[in-house]
Amino acid sequence: MSELHTRETDSELESWRSTGTLPDETRERVHKLLGEAVQDMDHLDRIISEKEADLARLYQKREADNARISTLRGVITKTGKLPPEILSEVFTHACAGSQVLLPPGKRECRWAIGHVCSHWRQVLWSTPAVWADICIRLQENEPPMVVMFHGSVVRILKHIFAQTNALFSLTVRGCELAVVYDTILQHTHRFKGLSLFAINWKILSSIMTLPSELFSNLETLQISVDEESSLTAHSNPPTSPFQHAPNLRSVTYTGHVFKPGPRTPNRVFISGFLLLPWEQLTDLSVTFMPIPPAHLHSVFSRCSALVSCKVLCTGDLVIPPKHPITLPCLEKLEVSTNYYHETIDWVNFLQPLVTPALREITIRALTMSCQAFTSLITRSKCSLVALHLHPHDIKFQDPHVQSMLPHLGSLTTICLGFPIEASVIKMIKDGLLPSLDYGEWVVHPDGWEAVLDLIDSRIQQRFSTGWKLRVDLVCLGGRGFQEVRDRYLRRFKEYRGIQGLRLSFWGAEESEEIEPDNDKYP
Repeated sequence: MSELHTRETDSELESWRSTGTLPDETRERVHKLLGEAVQDMDHLDRIISEKEADLARLYQKREADNARISTLRGVITKTGKLPPEILSEVFTHACAGSQVLLPPGKRECRWAIGHVCSHWRQVLWSTPAVWADICIRLQENEPPMVVMFHGSVVRILKHIFAQTNALFSLTVRGCELAVVYDTILQHTHRFKGLSLFAINWKILSSIMTLPSELFSNLETLQISVDEESSLTAHSNPPTSPFQHAPNLRSVTYTGHVFKPGPRTPNRVFISGFLLLPWEQLTDLSVTFMPIPPAHLHSVFSRCSALVSCKVLCTGDLVIPPKHPITLPCLEKLEVSTNYYHETIDWVNFLQPLVTPALREITIRALTMSCQAFTSLITRSKCSLVALHLHPHDIKFQDPHVQSMLPHLGSLTTICLGFPIEASVIKMIKDGLLPSLDYGEWVVHPDGWEAVLDLIDSRIQQRFSTGWKLRVDLVCLGGRGFQEVRDRYLRRFKEYRGIQGLRLSFWGAEESEEIEPDNDKYP
């Protein structure tokens, strides 16, 4: 700290203070010293600021170290004396921010049994209370170790369930061994979240026949089936253990991707899923779940509390109901159709679903008329803040579509997945569609000059602050991909410093994303 000395002595200051008048030479020296003193003070202020920043970082590091020490002490307290190699691995994982131990301030900790070494298994066996909130994920079968692997899983699961009363979130993926499911199904009352991925119909049918009281704590349910071949009338019971689950709020179902054939999708469905507690659900996601048209009204008319709805459906699912449906709480709607059923009556289907409470709509379909688009925007009453449309049939030149442009003023996010023509870009440039400053565009190559002109105009008008835009250049079939990409890259490089601006290229077998400050392409 030698640099923090003063430039004059106290005796000099006292002598100057006691003098009634100062000579010009002394006065000039005092002014000089005054300037130097101000510089010294500024220098000290900078040093203090740096030291305070260092001190703040040290305090943060100390808090992190203290939290880590508390975590490690908790492990040692619960396990007693552990071998040094186990403590070493615990310390290594904790310092690396591993998800194995419960991080400070976190409620949930994910743990994959198949990825845990023998040392960690010993810690787990000794400390079941450490895993109070945990997602146990079973790996997919990997013969010939499958029997040994699942045997270890069963032993650990039984030990956890016996030693702690905590609720778990359980994820099962690609497992068909009956002994594992027998262990799980005996403790279903311990699950607040149940996710069953790629399971077969036989196991799913056995689950659907369980007593409903076993799922009294269930809040989230996700089910994904792997095949349709084993589904028969005998393995498709018309019952559901989730019908009286008092805490169930979120349901996600992913069915098998049915192909055209003599066994049509509307003849193959899980009848038990029609007995879900629809009235209390707030989040519903259904993919390839072929519900017969006769049951469609029954499902939607009871979802009075639904906030978010995602449906990837067949043509049979979206047949309009005969009576009005009211979803007063619905805020987010996503509807997609598959490749085999494209004749959708969008006007009648969307009519009961689009309510004043709706804030975000996503529609992915190969066909959607301009009339349906007009009906969608009209019914939303300008309440939308996010709109994602991906049908190819909508044309902005259509008078019905242009009449809806004033209703899009409240949008903060808009994603248009259909081709943007040069005339549309001109409308945006003229301020007729200002909300398209935000979102994602899919632009065919013939509309690219207009897009770049639009970006130029926005820069010239100084609208770039906070501007977020992603533009996707689509080259169908991959033909001319390299040529089109190289044609516009040099001009795109001129837009340096625009926050959020991204340029994405999508070809038949390759894709890339760049930003203006990326020096990959000079």
